[in-house]
Amino acid sequence: MSAVRSLVAVACAASAAVVALAAPAQAAPQEAATAWAAETAVVEQAVAAPPPWAPCGIGDPAGKLVRLYPNGAALRCGNESTGYRHILGRHLRDFEQMAFGTAQNWRDIAHLGIHHTMQTPERTKPQTGGKTCRSRNIILVNLHTNKEVGRKIVRVITSNTRNNDIITAYPAGSHC
Repeated sequence: MSAVRSLVAVACAASAAVVALAAPAQAAPQEAATAWAAETAVVEQAVAAPPPWAPCGIGDPAGKLVRLYPNGAALRCGNESTGYRHILGRHLRDFEQMAFGTAQNWRDIAHLGIHHTMQTPERTKPQTGGKTCRSRNIILVNLHTNKEVGRKIVRVITSNTRNNDIITAYPAGSHC
């Protein structure tokens, strides 16, 4: 293990709290630095892992793959209107607010929201323009105290015409 990776692992292990997602009557494999729990089940602390997304530098093309998600969804670097750069520009603060009290950063929360929404959406609805909206309720838990710190619906919009690319993802007040 490289020295940098060792430091990251130690820093992540020292973190006081992490976020957990929960879905009624639903269980999924454990995610790095997070856990998936059913409603108020006991939440387990997981092992630290590298960041969830590949970086999108200034010179990286819009089509660069950032992360593959369940059901064939692909998050790409994108631009101001789609993908990672759109989520960063338009929804960073939304995900930061969601992350408050979890000791996770906005990217971790966005990643978990996208992952679990794509894996087990509670609602799926076709939209105009060749898009599909998927949404699910996310329960945020402080793993240090094992107490719920919030609930929020996350919507993920994908393109039906561009290989199921993720156009956007954001916390919402209601389902699709």
